[in-house]
Amino acid sequence: MIVFDILARELDSWAEADQIATLWWRDDDLACVTPHLSPMTDFLGEAGVPIAFAVVPMNADQTLATELQGLPDDSRFLIHGHTHTNHAAAGEKKCEFCSSRAQERCLDEIVASSNRLKSLFGPDVINCLVPPWNRINEILVISLPDVGIRALSRFGPRHSANSAPGLLEVNTHVDLMDWRGNRRFIGCGSMVDALVAHLSARRTGKVDKSEPTGILSHHLVTQAAEWSEMAPVLRQLTDHPATRFLGAAMVFEEG
Repeated sequence: MIVFDILARELDSWAEADQIATLWWRDDDLACVTPHLSPMTDFLGEAGVPIAFAVVPMNADQTLATELQGLPDDSRFLIHGHTHTNHAAAGEKKCEFCSSRAQERCLDEIVASSNRLKSLFGPDVINCLVPPWNRINEILVISLPDVGIRALSRFGPRHSANSAPGLLEVNTHVDLMDWRGNRRFIGCGSMVDALVAHLSARRTGKVDKSEPTGILSHHLVTQAAEWSEMAPVLRQLTDHPATRFLGAAMVFEEG
């Protein structure tokens, strides 16, 4: 298919330049064990792709921690907000840590969230905040290192490797869900287009070449059959000699 040829040409260009196209996988909104979880973990596990789980801390429990004990050693857990609650004013885009809230309150929630995840997953938690809806008050970002947050992950090419002193930013760039349409998998064509767009921009220096290309999934709204649908694209990525999927510990330089 032409769509796969486009991706192959881009990856071949990385190989010809003797460079490795690094990628990583983030899955958002994990809070509890549901029937939607194992289709994703099985699918990515068989492909050898490490998962960075963005977990909603105050909605998670010990049952989830027990369920995920058997995951590969390179799986990690990121702090996905506090309760994933929208506090934005009417008419504004959804945001949990928005400008209308007291900064001290937000930071207290982030600390509590970090402590909660560490009580469940121990050293497998990375001090990385994934703000719900990928939005956060920019003034708050500056203070994140003061409360122990060492990394931030949003969506889109980063403007800088450090969004604040002492705060590494590594984002995702390929959202697999069609949120504005049918809220289903975007399809292989759109997935490839998004991958090639970011990989090409990295290779040609239009965006930060050192930021790995991040794939963003939401297992809770992904149908089991959709994992199989995207399998040819994932297989092309994992089989090509110029690509490498990174675990979150390496992405965020921890562990």
